[in-house]
Amino acid sequence: MVNADQQFTIIASELDPTSDRIVEFLAESYNVPINAVFFRHFSDQDRDYLARTWLLDPEAVEARNKGPSPIRPWNGRDFYTVLGRAGETHRWEVASKYGFLNAGGGSWYWKPLRNLRPCHRVFAYVGGAGYVGVGVVKGEMVPAREAKVEINGDLQPLLDQPGPRADWWAVAASEDPEVTEMVVPVEWLGIRSLDDAIWEKGLFASQLSACRLRDENTIKTVASAFGLDPGID
Repeated sequence: MVNADQQFTIIASELDPTSDRIVEFLAESYNVPINAVFFRHFSDQDRDYLARTWLLDPEAVEARNKGPSPIRPWNGRDFYTVLGRAGETHRWEVASKYGFLNAGGGSWYWKPLRNLRPCHRVFAYVGGAGYVGVGVVKGEMVPAREAKVEINGDLQPLLDQPGPRADWWAVAASEDPEVTEMVVPVEWLGIRSLDDAIWEKGLFASQLSACRLRDENTIKTVASAFGLDPGID
């Protein structure tokens, strides 16, 4: 018997796909208070960082199992996604030119993209610059090597197109899940250059490749800058 105060948390660097599905099934089908958290260590010159990501949205798991809570409700539509940093713009270039959100270099990075579904709205952010685009998801996550892009009315493999960085194209062709790139098709409602990105103190930002966007100020500010209806329920 699991009482309302018990929580099960798996701590790991990664999980195999079968374990992923078991955790998701227990949490979403039977409301078992279970989740998995992954930690990665990063170094940037003389600085060390410890980054964390969850298999399932921890706020959603807690709300589902404990009932009403003070957690700001998600509107069921809006997501945040990060596409690299201002000094490494190839991810944003792939996204803006070909219409594919992208993440890779290990399942720890691309797994959050699995939460994106058609009709979700995404607010795209580039670290060190700000919000550069708002779009609507048009399909589910697929390996970049399987993705197609429309060129002059014809569907052609994404990897057959010229790329902003040769090494991105090379790793995207790999079948190794810890090397390859994963992508999610998106239709942009509006995009901006990095020099014209939207940023001000208080706007939401995260290292996660994708997560639910709950911050109403961020939604209103960024949507307004793109001339869009915030649509906050």
